[in-house]
Amino acid sequence: MAAAAGEVTGPLRLASLPSVTGTLIAHRLRTFTDRHPQVQVRLFEGADDDVRGWLRGGAAEVGVVTLPAPGLHTIPLSAHEMVTVVPASHRLAGQPFILTTAGCRPLITDAARQAGVQLDVAYEAGGQSAILDLAEQ
Repeated sequence: MAAAAGEVTGPLRLASLPSVTGTLIAHRLRTFTDRHPQVQVRLFEGADDDVRGWLRGGAAEVGVVTLPAPGLHTIPLSAHEMVTVVPASHRLAGQPFILTTAGCRPLITDAARQAGVQLDVAYEAGGQSAILDLAEQ
């Protein structure tokens, strides 16, 4: 009945990378739920491989992954510039690197490999706030 009336109802399982839930998903999700209040959204967060597995296995209907994503139908949400963050008082050259354990890790390691750069990885962390706190210290 709801579908015949043009209403969207039911559950929606959304899988996302923790690093983009707040920056890319939260405001879109709010707009979506305002428009479709009868949809019950369940959010799963995990690493890129987790999200891809949930999508392929049917545990989630939609998800956010890094590109490329062979075998998945993709719609770009945003194009973000990858940057390195260091304390303002430090020089970049020769400084230890904090490598993410999150979904964009392969992008970083591939870019470094292609540039012929050996990363001096001192720390690894998954959360953006933990990475920024480590960089500040």
